[in-house]
Amino acid sequence: MKPRLSVKSKSVLIDLPSVKFFDDKDEIVYFAKVINQFIHGKIKVKCEFLGSIGEKYVGLFYLKRNFESGELKDDVMKMINSYETANT
Repeated sequence: MKPRLSVKSKSVLIDLPSVKFFDDKDEIVYFAKVINQFIHGKIKVKCEFLGSIGEKYVGLFYLKRNFESGELKDDVMKMINSYETANT
């Protein structure tokens, strides 16, 4: 018998916007889908593939585009560009 996971939506905390690193590009969309299964309502977590650093794929997760998510995206894009420049 599989153990059941019981989570109340009030007890789930998600710090967004957030940047996460993944081994596979497809995991970025899957991660957003899993989060959205916990969130019941009109608000959905959105995701964006930003690029890769080495062997890792970078995903940005947010609820809506705003200054904070835009600033985080710009910072990560600079980091990706710096990595690519240093490794070419």
